[in-house]
Amino acid sequence: DTHNVGRGMNIVVVDGHSKEVYAVDIFDLYDHDDAELIRFLQSTKDGQLVLVASYDDAAYKLTEESRDLLTALGSRHIQDLRFRDSWVFLGYKGTHGPPPKEEVHHHVEGEDEWPQQAEVRGCALLPTGTVAPDSCAEFSPRCDAGSPVYLFAGDKSKDHWPEICVNGQYMIKAGKVGWRGLNVVVVDGKTFHVTLAKNYDTYELGSSELEDLLWKLDENSLVLVATYDEASRRLSSYARNLLTELGSSKVKELGYRDSWVFVGQKGIVGASVYEKHEKGGGYFGGSVEIRACLSEKLTGVKRQNTQNAARKAFCVTYNQGGEYGDFCAEERQGEPLSPAPLGEQQDLKDNPVFSTPIVVIARTALNLVQQTLESLRLQPGLNPRMVQVMTDGTFDEPQKLAELYGCQPQGLQPTTKYVYQMHHAMARVFEVFKDVKYAIFLDEGFRATPGFLRYFAKTLSLLDDDDSIFSVSAWNPNGFEGISQDASLLYRTEDFPATGWVVRRSVWETEIRGKEKDCCMVFPWHGWFSGDLKGREVIVPDVSRVGLTLTLILLTHSPWHGWFS
Repeated sequence: DTHNVGRGMNIVVVDGHSKEVYAVDIFDLYDHDDAELIRFLQSTKDGQLVLVASYDDAAYKLTEESRDLLTALGSRHIQDLRFRDSWVFLGYKGTHGPPPKEEVHHHVEGEDEWPQQAEVRGCALLPTGTVAPDSCAEFSPRCDAGSPVYLFAGDKSKDHWPEICVNGQYMIKAGKVGWRGLNVVVVDGKTFHVTLAKNYDTYELGSSELEDLLWKLDENSLVLVATYDEASRRLSSYARNLLTELGSSKVKELGYRDSWVFVGQKGIVGASVYEKHEKGGGYFGGSVEIRACLSEKLTGVKRQNTQNAARKAFCVTYNQGGEYGDFCAEERQGEPLSPAPLGEQQDLKDNPVFSTPIVVIARTALNLVQQTLESLRLQPGLNPRMVQVMTDGTFDEPQKLAELYGCQPQGLQPTTKYVYQMHHAMARVFEVFKDVKYAIFLDEGFRATPGFLRYFAKTLSLLDDDDSIFSVSAWNPNGFEGISQDASLLYRTEDFPATGWVVRRSVWETEIRGKEKDCCMVFPWHGWFSGDLKGREVIVPDVSRVGLTLTLILLTHSPWHGWFS
């Protein structure tokens, strides 16, 4: 019978187990009330699919009770259904069914007599009485309004893969898209159809592709994100800013192996309420999850300027003697400490220098460490999460100082000598960053001058091309203002000036580790290897890209006292 259609709601009920049609009926909601519709919906049983298509008008005499019954079956649009709207809907009664499918086109008075047709295509996983292979209904909330989502990020060592679930179906899970880095699902906020599910390996491959996606999003799109393993190493400041614009208040703090889940939307005012974050700190972060019923538009909450508040709290606690000077001046305590954007240096985009760890040795003169971190912050394109502040022990002050700048504090075994701390720092950085070929070291009391990162961006490749180069240093001990003026000039020298220098992993593994007492106990570092680099040379600039911060505190309380006094 091809003529069994009537004005109002045309409904077919299918048994999810037998796959047989259980009932077919038509409810005229223009001339008649919805009492029969209510009884019909109340009579449906768990495990049944309910398919509905409107014809002519299906809303005129709908009451709140019948709308609520259809909402309970999974409809998101029935509450707003109006006169002569086109509406189709596939719903389910029970807890382990397929996700609802729905489309609506509203009638606009005075424009077209009828709206465009609405349709739903696809398959419903049957039988619905059991959990389908990709079903995550057991984790998803039951939503009276909105659409259910579930996000999870956790401890890889416990085989907890990332999970993103939309409308009861996994979009990201083990064996389905999810992998190291950021796992992203984009959902159309109007239809709640998934338009993209993709992994971005922001540990190894960078975030340029992710940046393109986020930049092009429209304001209807909802973005769901879950981390897995390590996601911060090559997540650029630009990508973090784009995610912040989507409502994240945590992504700028995302560090090594942190766990993070987030739901955001372009155009949101304030911060998203759907965000969880657990620090990793060298190990895997704890489990975090979100269960939510999402509406078409996210409502944000007022952002808390936690970074500025943290700076003020730091100064109140640790600047009682004025040690931090201008950094803790009252009028500056509210200033943000955001890293400088790459700006006009786009020729360096995706350069390996931005994924190379920078080790800052922090011992006792923490006011000088602050100046070192400030000098790094001003380097265009810096990824602060790659700055590893190696502290002697696990004291609060240096760790909190590092966190103010978005850097990663690493508490080392307490030592009696500065040189031991350097050895421990080398061991830690190559343990944490298992895939890097080299690391940059910057001593306490030295600051990065303009062009520091650009210098290494242009010279790190020399280490790959020429095995006779032992290291690259940003310090020219014979460079003097007024004499050394050519910023493009490099020298090869048999001396080892260190101080803002690169350590090859191969040198650490074959020539230093386990041999520290024989090769590398002299301070400062230019006395290492007894001055014999075995025929190799060090690259140094004509114009130094590091500067020494000489203060009374430095000269009396730091390991440099004997060298400069």
